[in-house]
Amino acid sequence: KLLMSDLVGKLIVFTGTLKMTRAEAKEKAEAAGATVGSSVTGKTHILVAGDGAGSKMAAAVAKGIAVWTEAEFITALGGGKATGKKKAASAPAAEPAPKKGKTAVASPSKVVSTVAYTTTGGIDSAVVDPDAEKAALALVKSVEVANHYKLVQIDLAAHSDKYYIIQTLSGPKKGRGKGSFHFVFTRWGHTGTKGQARLEDPMQTAEEAEALAGKKFKEKTGNDRII
Repeated sequence: KLLMSDLVGKLIVFTGTLKMTRAEAKEKAEAAGATVGSSVTGKTHILVAGDGAGSKMAAAVAKGIAVWTEAEFITALGGGKATGKKKAASAPAAEPAPKKGKTAVASPSKVVSTVAYTTTGGIDSAVVDPDAEKAALALVKSVEVANHYKLVQIDLAAHSDKYYIIQTLSGPKKGRGKGSFHFVFTRWGHTGTKGQARLEDPMQTAEEAEALAGKKFKEKTGNDRII
């Protein structure tokens, strides 16, 4: 559950069309102990995105910055009382540290399953992550999934259930440029939550994107991908 304390000491940026005015949003954020910025930088902690979010959304996803909807922002405002004391600003979310060794076979309390499939036919066709699509559309005309990998880690002893998603994406370049851009998108967090997300810088070839996706897959599982 989002709380008002989640806003204390955080640098927030608003983008897109919100139901409340920007002045109202700024006033509410500052009353909750946050600071409001005008552009997305490495110091930004939260981007609140409304309809029509564009380049700021792309920048936030690329930098691994948390992206909230206006509804989530409102929930945080009403989720608890701010202490009035600002906490030290935390760094933007980073991907969880890779685990060493193979995790595909683990203790009875810990099971990691991997699912790999492509978008070509069948009911298991993957869908482009909405945040990935919004960010990538700043550079390409359309976005398609090349491959989608989902890892799930369940630790019964710790009552922990986490996921890690890797997508390789591609799309034709915007403007007069010929060819396509290729991307690697990752999302991770506890099952049932939106978690954190990151879109890597665009690559010129599908082979580069697949190689990076394969590296991330192996870092998490100790195994090569199953395609």
